[in-house]
Amino acid sequence: MSKLTAVEWLEKEMSYVAHFIRYTNVREAFLDAFNQAKQMEKEQTTEAYITGSHHLPIPPKTYGGDHE
Repeated sequence: MSKLTAVEWLEKEMSYVAHFIRYTNVREAFLDAFNQAKQMEKEQTTEAYITGSHHLPIPPKTYGGDHE
């Protein structure tokens, strides 16, 4: 199992909900919200790294995988 960020984990856990959303526009809005959240998370991680200590790179927190 690959490691996931918090947003990716939530998206995976909630993905079954999208299958039951009857209206296409609502389903698309639901999925778009996760895509936006993933992009925001990526930008925040990058910003934190740039403004933080460059000699101590810390990978983003991930969930799942072999060592949880």
